[in-house]
Amino acid sequence: MIARRIIALRNAITAIEWPDDELRSFATLHGPFFAMGDEALLAFRQYADGNGALKTRRLNPTLGIDRTSLNPAAIE
Repeated sequence: MIARRIIALRNAITAIEWPDDELRSFATLHGPFFAMGDEALLAFRQYADGNGALKTRRLNPTLGIDRTSLNPAAIE
């Protein structure tokens, strides 16, 4: 149990230090500190633009996001 918390803390610190590391950002958001579900992370990452085309955005905490354009499942 302690080892999992240490790994989660290491992932969080790495995500803060290198926010472009999407794997660490995903692990941090999905881990015990934030406990975001797969559906919410997928809803945040994938979205449809004005023409209905499927687009993806990066899991980068330093990028600003217009919350009004998010799928409601991504902000629950």
